[in-house]
Amino acid sequence: MKISYAFDFTKRIIIASLLLLFGIQMSMLALAEQESSKKKVVVIGSSMPITGHASSYGASAHGGLFAALYDFNMSSSLQEPDIREYILDDKYVPYNARKNVQYFESKKTTTLIMPFGTASIESYLSDIRAGKLLVLFPNMEGRYPDIKNLIHFRPSYAEETIALINYVVEKNQYRRCAIFYQNDSFGIGQRDTAHAILREKNIEWVDVPYDRNAVAFSQQAEKIKNADVDMIALFCLSGAGISLIRNIKVYNLVNKKLIGTSDLLTGGFIVYAYLLGLDFVCTSVTPNPEKSTLPIAQEYRASMEKHDFELDSFSFEGYIATQLFLDAFRFVGHVLDPVKLVRYFEGMHNVTFKGLSLSFNKERSLSNNIWIVEGPTVDWTLYKRK
Repeated sequence: MKISYAFDFTKRIIIASLLLLFGIQMSMLALAEQESSKKKVVVIGSSMPITGHASSYGASAHGGLFAALYDFNMSSSLQEPDIREYILDDKYVPYNARKNVQYFESKKTTTLIMPFGTASIESYLSDIRAGKLLVLFPNMEGRYPDIKNLIHFRPSYAEETIALINYVVEKNQYRRCAIFYQNDSFGIGQRDTAHAILREKNIEWVDVPYDRNAVAFSQQAEKIKNADVDMIALFCLSGAGISLIRNIKVYNLVNKKLIGTSDLLTGGFIVYAYLLGLDFVCTSVTPNPEKSTLPIAQEYRASMEKHDFELDSFSFEGYIATQLFLDAFRFVGHVLDPVKLVRYFEGMHNVTFKGLSLSFNKERSLSNNIWIVEGPTVDWTLYKRK
């Protein structure tokens, strides 16, 4: 992610951002001592992979989050508080995520926005369930309708998987599919959903799991090459997907349909796949960040350009999520009141938010929108459920 910090902003933000890029977790107490006494400051946090195996996801999401908060802080009056975000690096390791959250709780920072990783978030799910934390717009596979303090923006990965397979199968007939998936709650949930849809479509499958944070995929590549499949479903992160293709070799993928969910939109996979000329289709939970004419997309591009941040679907999702949070924050009187914030999001039914159609549903998600991405020159298509 290309980031320039040559803008006129407070010394604290510059220091925090630079240190963040080097993976250093700063003391929130030390930072707080540098805040201006003229304005009240409220603090939100997040645990993301800023370094390590899944660093591209955290970096992208934080870019959108930062841009939205920067615009809010620069335009707010002296009577409105500044919002400071503290992002702690968990390296996509659940143990680290749990330690980060314990640190937040010790500092009385209990509103988290856009944490990443199903297993990571599940490591502190009991605290969310107990009301110790309010978690807004996480990136995770699971849905827990009984947990009030968990609000999603994106549709579930199950919904993405259903839309993806239905869309692809409507256009062509396939007889056998290889399912390459991360062997944890993130990938298993997508695998199980795919099983149900493929069974319904009378398509055979072969499961090809890999361990979380694995770096070698020769065995999985051999299994797929020997499986006589005409479709490969990739329920993985970008790094794993790229390594798998390198092991299979491009010439073995001729006439194969590759499909995947939204995590493959960052980390280089989609660019890699299209440069190789592969037949790849995936889903997105945002409209096209570069081409969409929705007001939220135009606003996002203008904001990202100010900071020389690159555009992608995860930074766009981070921007949308933060704008939703800011809308609720203003409505409830500029306070981090979890009860009021939850009630606000629960009351969003059939609303248009800067061009996006949103409606709170039984999975506690605000968006049911899924776009289909079919190529670098093809505009993204909003999937219409039948």
